[in-house]
Amino acid sequence: MPPGEVGIRRPRLAAGVGAAALVAFGSAAAADKPDEFREWQRREQAAFKQFKDERDREFAEFLRTQWREFDAFRGIKRDPTPKPVVIPAAPRVPSPAPEVRKPPAPPPVVQVRPEEPRPPAPSAPPAPAPPPGSKQVSLAFYGQGIVFHYHPSVEARLAGAPGPETIANYWSDLGRSEYEPLLKRLRSVRDNLRLADWAYADLVRAFSRHVHPRSENDEHLLVWFLLTKSGYRARVAYDASRVHLFVSSEQKIYETKFLTIQGTPHYAALVRDRGASVGQVYTYDKEYPGQTRNIDLRLSSLQFTQPAIGYRELKFEYRDKKYAFRVPIDRRVIEFMETYPVTDLQWYFLAATSDGTRTSLARELRAVTAGMDGDEALNLLLRFAQTAFAYKTDGDQFGREKYMFVEETLSYPYSDCEDRAVLYAWLVREVLGGEVVGLSYPGHVATAVRVRNMKPGAATVDYDGKRYVVADPTYIGADVGMAMSAYANVRPDIVRIR
Repeated sequence: MPPGEVGIRRPRLAAGVGAAALVAFGSAAAADKPDEFREWQRREQAAFKQFKDERDREFAEFLRTQWREFDAFRGIKRDPTPKPVVIPAAPRVPSPAPEVRKPPAPPPVVQVRPEEPRPPAPSAPPAPAPPPGSKQVSLAFYGQGIVFHYHPSVEARLAGAPGPETIANYWSDLGRSEYEPLLKRLRSVRDNLRLADWAYADLVRAFSRHVHPRSENDEHLLVWFLLTKSGYRARVAYDASRVHLFVSSEQKIYETKFLTIQGTPHYAALVRDRGASVGQVYTYDKEYPGQTRNIDLRLSSLQFTQPAIGYRELKFEYRDKKYAFRVPIDRRVIEFMETYPVTDLQWYFLAATSDGTRTSLARELRAVTAGMDGDEALNLLLRFAQTAFAYKTDGDQFGREKYMFVEETLSYPYSDCEDRAVLYAWLVREVLGGEVVGLSYPGHVATAVRVRNMKPGAATVDYDGKRYVVADPTYIGADVGMAMSAYANVRPDIVRIR
């Protein structure tokens, strides 16, 4: 049965007013009667807790009956066109040595972008004192030591094979458990480390996996409960033996199993097999009250990791001169990026980079390009992206499609076209302050840049009222303005970067 909207009579949920609002409303009237006020406050807080329990009770009752069969579809490819296994080299055209201007003083690297010392990485807040009878989980979360104390009732398990009754009972058990301190601790860590949505979901997954290391079904159920209580649109589905976990996202996710419920895709992005198993499953199409957030995959900050720095030497040659750079690589950042699902190219072009990469590599390349005119600087950066890395498709390197962020391209031994395009676009913006867009062809990705002087015969594209010159980081030895013959007459999709 193809996925679609399923009409379900929705149980009416109880309405209520939060205890904090009620306390504020009644505080003035009872201020002169402290004992009466405290009794009133106790009654209202008890009523608020009953409201929370009522929501959980009604949702559990819904889960006992309202399940429908859906098809779980195999993840789609962003671009099904095969990439070239061997990349071409541009014809070698002798060029006169560029005129090099003497760099002004003070050094241009200081004039272009004064560097600031990296602020220390934030630390996870210390765990509150453990209540009597609590259990403890200690996580090493990308170098952050994070301690959680939680009530044993949070370790509720699925009692029997997955199905409406057992999953509803699980929700009831967790809804009656002492989960609130754990949820408060998770939110405190999120706020202190400034975790974006994907990092927070990863933290919830890490905690749940630690609590249920031998049961993927129980792990998925706990992630579902905690993300739901955190306001995210998460849901579970089941088949004869497995509980499947799905989340909705602000961005499209590729290469990952998904369901479509009421027109909205929900992805198996947090499961270990990346959603490889497909087929018919049972799920529901009602959201728990307060589930309003899709996971946003924008990578806006990498400051939450505690660095573990290694170095890689990158070499290339331009105009018969050899260059070598010792680039710092933060292993913890690479580990975090490895968890990311594949999404649209725009979000890789727009992603934040770590301070170490920005201040070290960009600073050295600014010094190298300081005395060059604009075209020569663009060409030097292009040659770096083309030749400092060996080429290999994602299928050959990883056995799957994987778009890489800047740090990953600098770290892994191989890269392909979209990885180099993302790196080159970052270099143009970070080193030269230039304008650049991405170019998405069938089976290929390149970039295009704004130049001051357009050379005759240069390959160009128009976007947003401006003309850009093609710069292909995979066309070995090509200068700005040269396009691979296979794409010279193909109109690409423009990937907006700013």
